Amino acid sequence: MQLDPSKTALVFIEFQNDFTSPGGSLHEAVRPVMESTHMLDHAVETVEKARELGVTIIHTPISLDRGAVCGRS
Repeated sequence: MQLDPSKTALVFIEFQNDFTSPGGSLHEAVRPVMESTHMLDHAVETVEKARELGVTIIHTPISLDRGAVCGRS
């Protein structure tokens, strides 16, 4: 399958400081997995290559409604 970079977007979610930065409120919960998979290094490399190709990069925080988080509607 061929992708047209001008019609392609790469979406990153949950890259806010709460997750990705030391001292972030959720950093310690995700740090071991981020480190074991080299997630941030891979993300940087992927964004650099995608930008070179002209792919649209979208960064967005995760957003859940209260019912999804607490099991209530």
